[in-house]
Amino acid sequence: MKSLKKMAVFTTITAILLHLANKVIFFLALVKELLPTKDGSFYEWKFGKVFYTKEGTESPILLIHDLQAESSGYEWSRINKQLSKSHTVYTIDLPGCGRSDKPRITYTNFLYVQFLEGFFKEVIKEPATIAACGTSCSFVLHFAAQNTPLTEKLLLINPPSFEELSVFPTAKTKLYKTLVSLPVFGTCIYNHGVSLQSICDRFHQEYFYDKRECAAKYINAYYEGAHMAGSDSRYLFASMAAGFTNMPVAHILEKISIPTEIIGGEEKTGISTVMKAYRKLQPKLQLRTVAHTKQLPQLEKPEQTLALMKDFLES
Repeated sequence: MKSLKKMAVFTTITAILLHLANKVIFFLALVKELLPTKDGSFYEWKFGKVFYTKEGTESPILLIHDLQAESSGYEWSRINKQLSKSHTVYTIDLPGCGRSDKPRITYTNFLYVQFLEGFFKEVIKEPATIAACGTSCSFVLHFAAQNTPLTEKLLLINPPSFEELSVFPTAKTKLYKTLVSLPVFGTCIYNHGVSLQSICDRFHQEYFYDKRECAAKYINAYYEGAHMAGSDSRYLFASMAAGFTNMPVAHILEKISIPTEIIGGEEKTGISTVMKAYRKLQPKLQLRTVAHTKQLPQLEKPEQTLALMKDFLES
């Protein structure tokens, strides 16, 4: 009996200390205030407020960041102002990311298709070009296939392979999602997955080709984005880890008739194979690469990326 009481006391104290540690981590992650909201607006969606900025005039383009727990519209921060000189540029923080609300729900590919439908209907209100990066390319393709009149052109940066998008939830990944969703211990798992060191490692190994280009402010902005809205941030992380945001696009790609271009980071592992696979299903696809970049050419080499984007937009 005494041992059970000791174990209960130990568990309680451990939970309290972990809770306090989580609180401190979230507080310290936001002190630099690298992701302000004063220059943007919020779209009142059914699952919470979604942050976006609108700049410029002329034909509209919607910029969508890679779907990752740490990502936000900051990904486009070195391009959107230049692009707004010739376009109306909408830059968003996807639901569950950055400055947007992070509801305690299971995030799916279809959820983001629904979001785009609402955002086009209530905010943009006219056909637009969509530029998307990474995992976001999958739900953008589905949106475009279902809403062709609203989509002028598609620009996909480093889209995932067909194999990546065909990985679905299993009993094991669903269990992991449940663990991450736990109030205290799940938040610890999340904070470990989006720690400053983890994000720094991703910049050095996946996001950027040249480590010297990984400015501390980029890493800190992503770290901040991962911790806004406190522990609710973990729900997107859990959904993605379990595979709920995956959805095949091969059958969609074959039917796409909208002008579409893929821009790949030349040094991203396997991107050449991925681009060829997409082209095989849709021969009209234009394929371009940005030298000396990996996952985020728009942040690492903005001038080169912007030149390719403008060439496609004006063609």
